Amino acid sequence: MPKAMRLNADYFDLMVGDILTRLYAAIPEPIDLDATAVSFNAIAADEDVERMANLWSATVRWLADEGYIRFANADDPRDDRVFAGAVLTTRGLKMLRQHSAKAEDRSFGERLLQTDPSSDAAKKAVRQMLEQIADQRD
Repeated sequence: MPKAMRLNADYFDLMVGDILTRLYAAIPEPIDLDATAVSFNAIAADEDVERMANLWSATVRWLADEGYIRFANADDPRDDRVFAGAVLTTRGLKMLRQHSAKAEDRSFGERLLQTDPSSDAAKKAVRQMLEQIADQRD
């Protein structure tokens, strides 16, 4: 019996956390985000690596489209796995420096840096951050 495929949303928070943690740790220096360098086993050991790499790349593009990150080769469709010169935007940095509305003592960025990116705590921090952003847009 084939296993049930999990939804992309099941992995989205972990991938957002992974990407933002990499960029927050490097700020203000641009870095290359490379899907082939990500260990997807920590995120989804039982999933197809190709599917996870595609989803991770789509998450990078989503973060850029929403204005939280930018990268140098945004208009180059030839390589959808490497995002050269990636850096947080001012908007992305402000988001990571926010504190949860639930009175956390550390910012979202600090929580991500001090947490295993594949942990439930990291997922929770990203989910709270995204919920708070959505609330601010309403």
